[in-house]
This record gives sequence, structure tokens and C-alpha cells, in this order.
Amino acid sequence: MGLEIEGEGATVKQYNGFDDAIVGIGRRCGEPEMLIYSEDKVITILMERDGMSREEAREHYLINIREAYINEDTPIFMTDKEPET
Repeated sequence: MGLEIEGEGATVKQYNGFDDAIVGIGRRCGEPEMLIYSEDKVITILMERDGMSREEAREHYLINIREAYINEDTPIFMTDKEPET
């Protein structure tokens, strides 16, 4: 994806199979850098890759991915903003 992580020996936690859902890197003072994933893109990947319906993919995402705590550098999931009408 071409993201550049700053700092010597810097690493970020990453979910396998969801590289196409990465939208950026989150930074907060005094905290490790974290990947930011698009919620909508994660759900789309689950639908396409695993053959889930949208409802199944959303439920799987909410229970097994978004709520999975790894540690203080657990990736961030971004809810995509709805287009303004």
C-alpha cells in the first residue's frame, strides 16, 4: 500500500487479508501509530472473499473484528462518512 511509518524500528499491528481496507495511519501524542481501516471496505472484503451477505459480513465485522482488542496499538476502524446530499 505504500504507507510510510516514521521512527526507528516502527511497526504497526495489521489484520491479515484486509490491506485493501487500509485508509491511513493514526497518530496521537504519546501513543503508538495505528493503522486505520475503512469499516465499509472491511465489510466489502468479507462479502467478496468469504461469500457473506452484507448483513452476515457486518455482524462478523462488529463481533469478531471491531471489538477484538489486541493491545494499546490495536488498529482503528473508521466509519465512512455518508456523502452529503
